[in-house]
Amino acid sequence: MRLWGKCKSVVSPIQTFVDGIPVAASISTYDAHNQIILASNSLHEKLTGWKNCDIVGKSLNSFDGLAISEDIKRDMQEDHFTNVDITNSKSNGTPYRINLTVMGVVIDGQNYYVAIKTLA
Repeated sequence: MRLWGKCKSVVSPIQTFVDGIPVAASISTYDAHNQIILASNSLHEKLTGWKNCDIVGKSLNSFDGLAISEDIKRDMQEDHFTNVDITNSKSNGTPYRINLTVMGVVIDGQNYYVAIKTLA
């Protein structure tokens, strides 16, 4: 949520979970076709330039810099896991190469996808 140009911190079990991941990470809804971002950690912001409050509630499909290929979508539908090297874009448009691992997880009985990003 964005208020008067500043990010408002929202503490939730999902945010607490993703904050505990020791690499750049985000968590989204469990839908291989249209994942909605629920939270990201500070390392994700440092790597990508995207602030948590600017991406939460948005579809991954709305980010031009994230190349979600049909192969990735198929892997997610079939196995609920993928690991690929892709070129992504920071919030300022600067391209960078990452290793992207996305996996299905269960938190409090609910299904989610966690995306782990490291420089390739």
